[in-house]
Amino acid sequence: MSYILMPFITRLYTPEDFGEFGLIMRIVAFLAVVGAGRYEFAIPLPKKMSMLFMYIG
Repeated sequence: MSYILMPFITRLYTPEDFGEFGLIMRIVAFLAVVGAGRYEFAIPLPKKMSMLFMYIG
């Protein structure tokens, strides 16, 4: 879909606009990683199912 719309988008925006957009997207992606804080590693998972009840309660 983006390849179909690319000729129209390039007529609307200048290369400088694309550069600014790319810079903003890099900053947002970096802040998303920092903001998430690798939360998926903060949840402890048991190595064995028998140890599951130690984490639950």
